Parts: sequence; C-alpha cells; structure tokens
Amino acid sequence: MKNPAENAEVLEANRARQEVTDILTRMIGAEIQYKQKGYAIGSAPLGLKNIDTVCVDGKRKIRAPKEIEEDWILKMYQLRNEGILDDKQIAKEVNKLGYKTRDRVVWDKSAHPPVPIRTIKGKKLTAKQLQKTIQNREYAGVTIGKWTRNMPVKSIGFDGLVTFEEFNKANRGKIFLELVNGNIIITRNKKPHIRLKDNPLFPYKDCVLCGTCGKPLLGSTSTSEHGKRIPYYHCSRNHKYWGVPVKKLNDAVFNVIKELKFDAKFIEVFNEIVLEVWNDKKKEAESDAIIRGKRTIELREKLKSISDKILLVSSKAVISSLEKEYEKVEQELISETEMRDNAEDAELNMKELINYASYFMSHLEDLFLAPDNPKRQAVLFCLIFNQFPTYEDLVNRTLDLAPIFKLNQQFALSKSLSVTAEGFEPPTYSM
Repeated sequence: MKNPAENAEVLEANRARQEVTDILTRMIGAEIQYKQKGYAIGSAPLGLKNIDTVCVDGKRKIRAPKEIEEDWILKMYQLRNEGILDDKQIAKEVNKLGYKTRDRVVWDKSAHPPVPIRTIKGKKLTAKQLQKTIQNREYAGVTIGKWTRNMPVKSIGFDGLVTFEEFNKANRGKIFLELVNGNIIITRNKKPHIRLKDNPLFPYKDCVLCGTCGKPLLGSTSTSEHGKRIPYYHCSRNHKYWGVPVKKLNDAVFNVIKELKFDAKFIEVFNEIVLEVWNDKKKEAESDAIIRGKRTIELREKLKSISDKILLVSSKAVISSLEKEYEKVEQELISETEMRDNAEDAELNMKELINYASYFMSHLEDLFLAPDNPKRQAVLFCLIFNQFPTYEDLVNRTLDLAPIFKLNQQFALSKSLSVTAEGFEPPTYSM
C-alpha cells in the first residue's frame, strides 16, 4: 500500500541533509579563513588556552598563556637553552613542577548523544615528549597547518611564550624560525648563522684572561694555508695579536684539573657537615615514615569498619552515604601511603646524593671534564679560582686558587725544580 506522505518525507529528508551540508560548509569555510588570519581554531596545546576577544572581525578566539601549564613550557625552554642538563634530566626537573599532560575522555560515538566511556589520565614528561613539545611553533606565536596551506602565519593577539631566538636556540637548528621582509620563514635542519655567545668550541674564553690586557679571551676559527679550519683563542684589544690553538689551551686546562684536589681541611669540614645533615635527614625521614605508617594502619581499620557497616544495613540511602565515606577514606589512605613512600625515597635519595658527593670529592676530573656538556665544564672550571688565570698561569701553575682547592704537592714540587730562569727558554705559545 502506497503512503501518500512518502514523497514529502523523502523531500524533507533530502532538504535536511542539504541544510546540514550548507551549515558545515559555511562554518568550516569561515574557520579556515580565520585560521589563515591567525586566530585560534581548535583546542590549544599544553601551556596555552583559548580566550574570547573583540576585534575588527567581531568576537573571535585567540591563544593566551594558561596558568601553571605555561611555567612547565617556559622551564623546558629555559633548561634547554642553558645547555647544562640533558633531555632526561630536563624532563625530571619539569616533572618536579607537577607536569602532567591533560586528561583525555574517550567517548562512545555510537550512542546518541555520545557518552563518556573512560578517562585517560595525564602522563609525566619524557625526553622524547620534551623534544616534540619544544618544536611546537605555537609557543613562538606562529600557527601552521593544513588550513594555512602549510604556510606559517603570525598568531593574532599572541606573541608567544618564547621569542624566535629562544625557540631556535632550544631546537638547535632542527626547526629554525626567522622573519624576512615581514614574512615568517621556517627552515628545518639548519644551524642559525649567528655568532654564538656560548660557542661550545670555546668553553673557557670567559674564564681565561689575556696575558697582555687582562681581559677574557675571544674565540674564532681561521683557515690555514691548506684550507683546514683551526679554532683559536685570541686577543688583540689595543695590543699586538696573541693567540693559541684551542687544543693547546684545552690541554693546559685538563692538566691543571688532573692535578687538582680539595684541601684536606675542607674535606674534613665537608665530611662533618654531610654526616650531620645525613643524621638529621635520616631521623626526620624515619620519624615521618613512622607517623605515616601509623596513620595508614588507622585508615585501613576505618575502611574495614565501614565495610562491615555496609553489610549490616539495608537502607539504600545509608549504604550510599557509607560508600561515599569509604571512597573518601580510601583516597586519604592512598595519599598517606604515597607520602610514606616519598619519605622512604627521600632517605634513599639522600644516601645516593652523599655517595655521588663522596665519589666526586676524590675524582674531580670526572666532575670538571665533561666533553658532552662544555658549558657546565666551563662554569665549574671558573669556580676553581679566586682570580681567573692567563694561559701562561695555566702552563706554569702560577694559579690563584679558591681556598678549598690545591694542586698535587708532588707535581707542584717537580714543576718548581724544572723551571729555568726567565728569558732562557723562548715561549712556544705566542704568535
């Protein structure tokens, strides 16, 4: 039997589908246009949020820093740019600030409307995730994607959490941002062609002085007659040029460090202080662990009591109330257990720290000679002296050391016996 309203229903259904298509076309088309202008479209990455603003295009959304999360991102760039810690150590430091990715809700899209199935909890930062995060151009105020035809666009109303310079330094040339004639250019796997203030080729230029003018050395690379690039420490500030190859100065530094040791009085005082701190921390950790342990026992007994009550009552309202109380006590128990474990971990960490300190006290060259981290190497080397040395001081061991350091006496004596009168031997380091 034919339904007289069938044709009308088919037409209405087709019209409704066409209307949905028209609405989506208008909406997505407008979003693409706003994205190309630099407005915020879609969810914001970690550290940022979307806020409403009134502008020439009406009420639109722009990116803005998000409280707490922005501190995590800034810490990543700061530690990466300092160059003292590796990526695993940086991730550990950022995690200490409470870093966690945002929780994600998994939805059942087959239901109408969709219903949440479960929540994926946020995770801590890893070295791999750190490397991926700092490459996000949005932190430098640049948006790019399919809707911008993969062309970089300056975000409207948001200059970024970091500058282009900070972004480029943290990414070490893997992604390089630059502004050329008002246009943003993105280059991959390119080292910035700029004079580096902290060039890893010349880590000691700030703590070794020129023997003529007494100012810190400069560092640059020159080309030999055979076309070979040779790095030099040098100085020519209102005086005759003086220079020494990087290898020679580095060898002089390494020889000093290998003969360096802590003063006996300092070691004695250090051991006393470490022992005193260790005993105090141990007592504190043990006391805290005992208190937490007693509290966890009390909470377990309370949970058992609530569980027994639930079995005895029949009222749904009372059962519901007891279940809520049970959950509350259970969460408190989890928190107390975690704090107790942290107290025990603190004791272990203190012991590990003391072991590290004891090792480096007798193996200074392992601490000061870190070829994989030249900046840290230079910072530690500068701490050795009351007055920064010249190259000649390093070679002749005429050093003004900090009170806690001294050179190996046997080595110093052998050097003093082998030194000839000034002027008998021509210097081999001057140019």
